Amino acid sequence: MALRWIIDKVGWFLPFGRRRRNARIVDPADEEDSLLYVLQDPKEEARPRSLVSVLGMMPANLPEILDTAVEACRANGEFPVVVLSELRPDLIAASSAPLEFLPTRSYLPSLSPEIYGRYARRRWSLILAKWDISSEITLSSTIDEFLADQLSADASIRSPASNRGMQRAVSADTEDKLLDRIRGHGGAIDVTHAS
Repeated sequence: MALRWIIDKVGWFLPFGRRRRNARIVDPADEEDSLLYVLQDPKEEARPRSLVSVLGMMPANLPEILDTAVEACRANGEFPVVVLSELRPDLIAASSAPLEFLPTRSYLPSLSPEIYGRYARRRWSLILAKWDISSEITLSSTIDEFLADQLSADASIRSPASNRGMQRAVSADTEDKLLDRIRGHGGAIDVTHAS
């Protein structure tokens, strides 16, 4: 028994003892059918895209706020794309709109403020370019306010757990105001046209 174990272990180091992996032949036609893209419908692709950004503090009833914002965008004939600064798998699973993630410094504590700032700006510009965003609905901080807050905060003190605790920091009045602004999307929300 011990001799068999030694032979097996030594065999891994010798070319004749290695097991061959089963090579899988990929049929390009099967692969194309298995790929699912967000925008498969030409009508959806032609619609202008709106970015719904929630950067910084997250309200407690964020799912309701996002659902309302997404519905308002769709009612205006826009395709909504959501950007969050908190990784929320519950929202990713439940959202009917695509979600992008722009991490806070607490998710990237090893980055210096300068490198994080460049990374976040680059990530933001890639999101805008990827989705060809025509307008933005800002539900919390703008990207400049978010970055100023992130770069001024000491990331070594904050952790993802303590940052998630900030979700409760938004008052009920603020949440109601956000919902009212979204419901009156026709002109009540400041819409910034992306460049």
